[in-house]
Amino acid sequence: MSSQLAIHPEMERLRLAWLESVEAISTLGATLSDEEWEAPTPCPGWSRKDLISHIVGLESRVLGGEIPDPKTVDVAKPWVKNPAASFMEIDVEVRRARRGQIVFGEFIDITHLRDEAWRLDSREPETLIHFDPFGEISLGLLLARRVMDIWTHNQDLRTSLGIPGDELGLGAKHSWILLGAGLPMVFGKRGGAKPGESLSLEVRDCFTSLIEVNGDGKAAFVKELAIPTTSISLSAHEWYLLTAGREGREKATPIMSGDTELAQRVLTNFSVTP
Repeated sequence: MSSQLAIHPEMERLRLAWLESVEAISTLGATLSDEEWEAPTPCPGWSRKDLISHIVGLESRVLGGEIPDPKTVDVAKPWVKNPAASFMEIDVEVRRARRGQIVFGEFIDITHLRDEAWRLDSREPETLIHFDPFGEISLGLLLARRVMDIWTHNQDLRTSLGIPGDELGLGAKHSWILLGAGLPMVFGKRGGAKPGESLSLEVRDCFTSLIEVNGDGKAAFVKELAIPTTSISLSAHEWYLLTAGREGREKATPIMSGDTELAQRVLTNFSVTP
């Protein structure tokens, strides 16, 4: 009888959502030439190859792989605007001189190893680990962010290739929750909503979020609203472009009603990714 401990159900849920995007990227990238890997994406400053370099680097770090010395890597780029972005640029920069097909091969290898390790990992989601640039973080939260990150870059690659998909799958639903958690901050703080004002945000065929600012000026999710101060309706693709701060978001055509000035302030400040 095997003594191997079973993977925690939450960890398995995350693994399957992560694997969905891994398999999609594996299929999308299988036929790309080195030249095609150099094409731009909606992710500011990054090519298709750069997306994959980023994923390879972070998945390698999760496995405990060798970490480049940040002091030897030049990450001063026009699109790098904060410390988190500087950290994310390291794994991209060290692979910029490599051929796209070589980097894609690294992606296939590292995600296979990650999946095997994930299947055998019996730790609880609450297990605390150290992972730069976050410092001490629970394993569950780290892997939840990996699911969101790889789903977002799956969308980046799909948008660059003109091949939509995976907007309603496991990774998408997970990302709605993780990224959507920032909506009260976007509405209340960035959008400047006042006490008593409210928002109904619909991502068509996906979800609807209701947010209201209480008497103390704090915005929070609510279960129901009589008549929202402003309403915004977006497609799933528009939501991805806006919440991830992607190039092309200026072409989004959301449907707004009620206080449209407030809605516009919300949309202008919608991005919640680093």
